[in-house]
Amino acid sequence: MFTLIATGTGSAYLYSVIATIAPDIFPDSFRGIHGEVGVYFEAATVIVALVLLGQVLELRARTLPPVASTARDTALAGITPRELTVLKLLARGLSNVAIAREMRVAESVGRVIVASVNASLSPAAEMLPPTVGTHTIELRWRGNEAAVGFDLEIRRGRDWWHAALSDRPVTSYRLRGTPGARIKVRLRARDWDAVPGAWTPPVSLRFRIPKRASNGAIVAGR
Repeated sequence: MFTLIATGTGSAYLYSVIATIAPDIFPDSFRGIHGEVGVYFEAATVIVALVLLGQVLELRARTLPPVASTARDTALAGITPRELTVLKLLARGLSNVAIAREMRVAESVGRVIVASVNASLSPAAEMLPPTVGTHTIELRWRGNEAAVGFDLEIRRGRDWWHAALSDRPVTSYRLRGTPGARIKVRLRARDWDAVPGAWTPPVSLRFRIPKRASNGAIVAGR
């Protein structure tokens, strides 16, 4: 760009100098109605001045801090591309758990900070009615607006609680066991900063015992 500007203004200025010093060397077609040769000192000067002014304004704009014209721009100023992705997914109406699954960052999505999530809301989880079978139990749950990841712990018999899930963005889990076995489960949610909420009350479950048919055969079950 600067090469073209310099070439154009330089040619205009040099032509004007020659036309001022030696106007007689130009043919009559270059002269005006009064016999003078036109010069372009003013045009070249204005072009150079406008280009320099534009450069000064550009440098000044780069050194000034960003100015947000609206509250939304202020909230979005300085966010990372990953946080912007979360905001776009929220705008599509996806839940926090669905966002975590789509971003495929199950262990770290809880650290993403999103302004639209109420920071004063504590994460909470609620167990839904399970589907009990003879060898499997399907656990399901849901969380509130602040819940992103979930911790699930299981206790079999007199054993200690052990973690089945840790800060995972899922809302279901399949347990496996033997018919008639009893277990206890408890759940808690984590927010965007991986801060855990309170544990749900332990829920006692029992794998279904296979039914016997009239002929004494065991009816198969899950």
